[in-house]
This record gives sequence, structure tokens and C-alpha cells, in this order.
Amino acid sequence: MKVIVITDSMSMPRHNIDYEDTWLYKVKTKLKDFNFIDKEHRGSMSNRLVTEGGGFANTFPGSDLLEFYKPDIIIIQLGIVDCSPRYISIYSFGYKILTKLPFFLQKIYYNFKKKYFKRSSKNAYVSPKIFHNNYKNFINRAIKLNSKIIITEITPVSTEFQIKSPEINVSIKRYNNILKKLSDKNENVFFFNPFNEFQSNFLIDELHYSKIGHHNFYVNLLNLIKNIS
Repeated sequence: MKVIVITDSMSMPRHNIDYEDTWLYKVKTKLKDFNFIDKEHRGSMSNRLVTEGGGFANTFPGSDLLEFYKPDIIIIQLGIVDCSPRYISIYSFGYKILTKLPFFLQKIYYNFKKKYFKRSSKNAYVSPKIFHNNYKNFINRAIKLNSKIIITEITPVSTEFQIKSPEINVSIKRYNNILKKLSDKNENVFFFNPFNEFQSNFLIDELHYSKIGHHNFYVNLLNLIKNIS
């Protein structure tokens, strides 16, 4: 059975989290008869679902994450990068000018923004509409292949993150609602809550999982995979 895993840094090792601590390593080690295809990429967004590979010779854009592999199960964890409020939109004219400036001027600008402004959900890297369309496009393509899709909810962030970005909780809820509604419409799609009851010690920093967080994620994911495979 082929399982493709499409995630951002939430599944990856980092400082004080070895690869062997991650939920992905744990589930791969437990399900030895499954063929796991890793598509992890730090800082990635849902745009990958409709852009990564393909787009030529009658193949769908995004085929590197689906059509070229024809997986039986797909595990997706993308969204926190999409929905996080930002100081400036990366699609704005001002941002284009900013990127042309020397680094020290960019730093002065961001220091100014941090002092006098708040991060805004209007400046999120991926708007709710595009986020919805990215996932809907991918789900429709996956259903044609009879693939089962596990969509991981965007999990809570730390108190420090919430103080720094006051709109984050509202934004997470909005984007999770999009994922939940899409999941509810399709019997092949499973909206996955990796934590029965979230605890602050599940995080090692503002949003990434600690060892115990990874372990809880792994236990619940393993149960879900066994139930649907």
C-alpha cells in the first residue's frame, strides 16, 4: 500500500527533535509493509497541491504529489503557513519594492511594523478562497484515483504566538472550518484531529511539536490509518 505524505515542517526534525522523534518516522517504522513516499518541505503551503510537478503532456499541475504516484492513502499537513497573519502581503506592490531594498533597510521596516502595527489575517500568504480551491482541486483529483485522504487540522499554537499575533486563533479556526467542510462532503476524506485534548507541553516552541506531541500525533494517526486501510 502506497502512502504519500505531504507536509510542511510540522513533521520534520529540528533542534532538540531528532528524526526518530517525529510522528512520521514512528508511523513509518510501525507500518513496515506500507510504502511511504515523503513529500516534506519546510515553510510549504497548500499551493503545492496544485503546482508541484505536472502541467505538461496532459498531466495535472500538482502531479508530483498525486497522479505520478497514485497513492492509496494521502496524509496532508499544510495550513499554518497559509493562514498566519502577516505584516505585509507578499502580493502587494509595497512588498515587491521591499524585497529590492538592502537587508538593513528591510530590517528597519519590519522593526517599525512590529512596533506600531499588528499582523493582519488580510495579509496571509494564502487567502481563504485560494486555500479552499487548492484543497478542493486536490481532493477532486484524488477521488478519481480512489485515494483516501487524511487532512490534518491546523493545530493550536503557543500563548507566545497568540500574543505576538492576536488574530492567529481566528485565522486557524477559519481555515480549519474550510478543511472540515470539504472533508464532510467526501467519504474518502478524513479530517484528522491529532490530539484528543491539546496540552501546552505538546509544543517545543511557538508551533512545532515536542517529543510528546509527536508521540501523541503518531498514536492517533496510526489508529486512523488502521481503520481506513
